[in-house]
Amino acid sequence: SFEVQILEGDWLLGKRSFKVDSAKRWQYNADATGLFVLSSGDLGKRADEASKLAGLGFDAYDVRVEGELTAEIAGKYLDKVLVIPSVNAQLGNGSAAAVKSFLESGGRLFAGLNDGSRRTPVGSVIASLEQSYASLALEGLVVYQDNGFNPGASKALVAEGRDIRNETAADAASDLVVFELLGKAFNDKVSAYAAAFVSGNQARIKATRDVVTHDLVKEMRDNAAIDGKNFKNNKAALKLTAFINTALSKQGGERRGLLLVYPALETARTQVEKDGWFRSTPIADVLKPLKKAYEVEIQGRRGD
Repeated sequence: SFEVQILEGDWLLGKRSFKVDSAKRWQYNADATGLFVLSSGDLGKRADEASKLAGLGFDAYDVRVEGELTAEIAGKYLDKVLVIPSVNAQLGNGSAAAVKSFLESGGRLFAGLNDGSRRTPVGSVIASLEQSYASLALEGLVVYQDNGFNPGASKALVAEGRDIRNETAADAASDLVVFELLGKAFNDKVSAYAAAFVSGNQARIKATRDVVTHDLVKEMRDNAAIDGKNFKNNKAALKLTAFINTALSKQGGERRGLLLVYPALETARTQVEKDGWFRSTPIADVLKPLKKAYEVEIQGRRGD
């Protein structure tokens, strides 16, 4: 803040204080989780609070200070993530072009949306991608990705959540944790879940388990969407096969935690059949070893 004084000679005739909405300049940090794209001081404060609660570190790019986001700046975060906590009209055509380039290059974007977001330039880019990719709900997010079985499938990912101005700091932090996990390699997600289960951290257990389950359910749905034969003819390349092999190779708490994912996978398999995507599905055959271990070790049934 600063103060203006009105003087006449040595007499003070009046004074007035002004508050200044300041913002930090953008600087690339190689250790950052990703980049916040901001358009107000309030958004910066909310984003900073949420990231601290999430235990994640982000660079910040405020368009009021730096100007529109550019493809060059966004491109620095292709191996990280881009987070727009509030998609609004203050992010213009230049930022929209940068976001489009980022997604076309396979970037991962979190978009905080409100009722008017899709009528903005950045929102229009996101809406266009929604028409091309299937969606799957995850926690409080809706995740859009290309079909993983398509030749040359894009690595782009868009996770849509609520505008950060309409969320508590705790809920926004939870969204960031889930989104950060989504960007990890599948094997790393499985390892994160197993470690969380052993640690007993319930919030971390839920987040990591839900992300692992999301990937496996998506694989089932992707295969069904193209009427594929991957669960019959290409089992070795499946994430589901990798997950089952990992689960059955573990001992103790890690093994138990991984086996506990089975019911959600069985529910997903049943839903795929119910939706009519398969007349008979080989997914059940792939799941058999996990099912057997779950029934014996978790439910206490006698093995064959």
